[in-house]
Amino acid sequence: MDPLLVFPDPPPPELAQALDLGGWSWKSCGDPDAAMAQEPDEGWAGAVVAADVDPEAAFALCRQRNFPIMAHATNPESVKMAIKLGAHTIEHAYITDEDCITDFVSSGTWYVPTLSISQLSPNLATTEHEKAWAARKQLAPDLVVRADAAAEEHRNSFQKALFAGVKMALGSDISP
Repeated sequence: MDPLLVFPDPPPPELAQALDLGGWSWKSCGDPDAAMAQEPDEGWAGAVVAADVDPEAAFALCRQRNFPIMAHATNPESVKMAIKLGAHTIEHAYITDEDCITDFVSSGTWYVPTLSISQLSPNLATTEHEKAWAARKQLAPDLVVRADAAAEEHRNSFQKALFAGVKMALGSDISP
């Protein structure tokens, strides 16, 4: 199996552990030049890029390698930064402000809200189908508390984006 490109070098310990436990072949690189120099003849199988420590370098690496950027951003500052740095999609964006919505529209960046978390906890499910889904998922209690607390703000962010004409896609970090 061709290895995954992992950034940064060294990667966060939790990321390295998850990749190892998943049986992935991977190689960490600290900058775009190292990624090019160490690229296998067949190319990288994909990339996992952590941008929390050095977002500018992480996004530069992705641009240099022509990797579309899917950014997990949850608050206005991280959403605006990811759009500014060239993200193709923003996942989650639980909390946004008017500048975020303007940036989404002007950049053409796609918004992928994770509504299944913040709108379908056992306490928020309204239809029989939603209630059955919530019961089947058995979400962790701490996740339910966070989801319930964020539900109204996330719903408002989603509705503002919808009414503004932000391009959207569906997605989730949990299986259907």
